[in-house]
Amino acid sequence: MKTTKRNTRRKHRLPAQFAPDVEFELAPVPGVVPPETVRIKFHELQSRLVEASLIESWSQSVRGRIHQAANEAAALAWTTPYPLLVMPELFLEKARETRLRLQKQRSILMRSERLVETIHEWESS
Repeated sequence: MKTTKRNTRRKHRLPAQFAPDVEFELAPVPGVVPPETVRIKFHELQSRLVEASLIESWSQSVRGRIHQAANEAAALAWTTPYPLLVMPELFLEKARETRLRLQKQRSILMRSERLVETIHEWESS
């Protein structure tokens, strides 16, 4: 489109007009849980899961690792639309992985100790 001098020299002033403020009340939607309630329920659930998992374990290292597993599961659960729904299964999976890793580490430690004892006995004879 070609611009003429006449169009570029013209200045229009438009007066600002504002509509009146609109106010309305928000009512809770039935079936929708407020985010703060979800966070509180989530932390309660996480605590219950951890405590139930640690009933038979008194070792501080195990407790720390189970708490870490719970934090990892929580981080994953919050990425989903329904964190309260998926948290228990994610936690069980992470706790199971943690226990298997600890069992494997204990097994390796026991084999290593036996190997060291065998070497010491061999060297001393």
